[in-house]
This record gives sequence, structure tokens and C-alpha cells, in this order.
Amino acid sequence: MHDKVCTLSGVLKHSNGDRYEGEFFNGKMHGFGAYTWRNGIIYRGEWEANKRSGCGVELVRNHDGSFTSREGQFMNDTFIGPVMACPASIAVARAAEADAAAQKARAFVLKD
Repeated sequence: MHDKVCTLSGVLKHSNGDRYEGEFFNGKMHGFGAYTWRNGIIYRGEWEANKRSGCGVELVRNHDGSFTSREGQFMNDTFIGPVMACPASIAVARAAEADAAAQKARAFVLKD
């Protein structure tokens, strides 16, 4: 903790079944992380103050079990699309960084 601001990695499990694994800043999802909604939607990418913001990949589970993906820029929790600052290739790279942050978060253990 520095200047009453907490930065850490962790896993947040909601009672409704949603789950976030990744980085937090000042108590909010911030940095890289992966969020899985109970309805099967998965977002892997950048977060800012609890909102999808930056480059990332959203996966939506189809009725047949396959996935449809959207790669690109997210702003204020809304998909913008692949733009110059965040083409699909960069979005996929950010998703990989989110996967690494999620893996680190799962390994995080508080000790007395």
C-alpha cells in the first residue's frame, strides 16, 4: 500500500457466478484481467476503474457451444471495434497479457 492506494492481483468471485481474475488498483478492476460472466461471455484485456477500457477480446458462447470473438478497442465498457490504436493483432496481444495477469492472480495468496 502506498499513499492509501492499493495495487494488487487477485480473484473476485461474485455471488451470481461472475468471476474476475487480474489486476486491481485502489479497489477496482484496473490493468489487465479476465472476466467471465455466468452467461458465458468472457472478456480478456485492459480494464480501467471496473470497466472494459482499452484493447481486448470478447468471446461470446453460441448455442452450439462454439465462440464468436470481437477483437479491438473497448471504451467505457462498450465495444468500439478494431481501430488504428487497437487493431485485432494488438487486441489479441493484450488478451494474452490479461491471461498472464489472471494466472498471476490465481496464484496470489494472502498470508497472516
